[in-house]
Amino acid sequence: MSGLPQHAKLFIDGQWIDTSEKYEIRSPHDESLLATCAKGSELELNAAVAAAKAAHENGDWRNLEAHQRADILEAISDRLSEIMDELVDLHVRENGVTVRTAMGFHVGYAISHLRYFADLARVYEFEHSGPLLEYPTLASGVVRREPIGVCGAIVPWNFPLLLAVWKIGPALASGNTIVVKVDEKTPLTLLKFAEVCHACGLPRGVLNVITGDGPDVGAKLAAHKDVRKIAFTGSTEVGKMIQRNAANNVKRVTLELGGKGPNIVLEDADLQEAVDGTLFAVLVYSGQACESGTRLLLHDRIYDRFMDALLRRIKSVKIGDPLSFETDMGPVISKRQQDRILRYIETAQKEGATLLYGGGIPKGKEFENGFWVEPTILSNVTNDMTVVSGCVNVRKSGGVRS
Repeated sequence: MSGLPQHAKLFIDGQWIDTSEKYEIRSPHDESLLATCAKGSELELNAAVAAAKAAHENGDWRNLEAHQRADILEAISDRLSEIMDELVDLHVRENGVTVRTAMGFHVGYAISHLRYFADLARVYEFEHSGPLLEYPTLASGVVRREPIGVCGAIVPWNFPLLLAVWKIGPALASGNTIVVKVDEKTPLTLLKFAEVCHACGLPRGVLNVITGDGPDVGAKLAAHKDVRKIAFTGSTEVGKMIQRNAANNVKRVTLELGGKGPNIVLEDADLQEAVDGTLFAVLVYSGQACESGTRLLLHDRIYDRFMDALLRRIKSVKIGDPLSFETDMGPVISKRQQDRILRYIETAQKEGATLLYGGGIPKGKEFENGFWVEPTILSNVTNDMTVVSGCVNVRKSGGVRS
């Protein structure tokens, strides 16, 4: 694989594996067909877990000294840095994030964070001796932290490479093997990552990357008897299911689930910084992040001044081709996501919110294809009202009360 593949295969046990069924990977920007990708099933999942288990048991990775594992992880980081432009281009095309955000955040952070995990492996105290005890008998002890075995990771579409690295990096640095299930809408960047890992000397079976529908593959990965740890990023409802499935063999679980936090602006805030911070919080990656600050609580005394400044500033946000360095905001990930956001904007207005800006699909020929939603501001939003992802939802507050 190099650049944009015509057809992407799964990466299992150091080999590229095809399947009879496939996904179409379409650009959120213009709906063009970017590539097809093999669609994994329980068969490929079991093969990937078996490969990871065999790789753990043969010890080629876990028996390396920590600094040797770190050297390979660092080599992977170095190679990713060398092909960063290619990674960014691939990521923007499949994900719809703007090129500036992809360079600094989605891809840039992934590379630097992998290097951080490599450095951590060199200094982490995997073994240390306890104090000499004289009572009740003369004794000493040793604490040794060892790999737990096969880890599973389920990665969403919004930050597929970065969130995968947050799971892969610690697992590999500490000597584990891993099976990563990527979202079917954005598999290409992580499959490219797997190609780089293989080329940099990661032993076969240590990293396996598969696709598949959530109920068929994701759920079974969480329940698999040979998986000792599962890490998941996604919705709260699916997180509950992951937790239930993981209970079968009491595997360790890490859940990063959805949620929205409010931005609270007090009367002594720097107005311009707060306005810029508000727009960044809600519009970065078109609001498609769990930490997006879509709710804005303003102190009564600054409400009018802040809203005037916010409305002026949002008009300067350029929406368009995510591959252009002039673009501030790209499309949303899919038609389903677009319809959902537009439906929520309509519902919020029916519930009494006031539409101050945006609220629909941008005008222009360049927006006839793709999945576009204007940057949007709603005011008069109350506690029990629909809060719209990707929109600034504003209400007054007499202080810090919510």
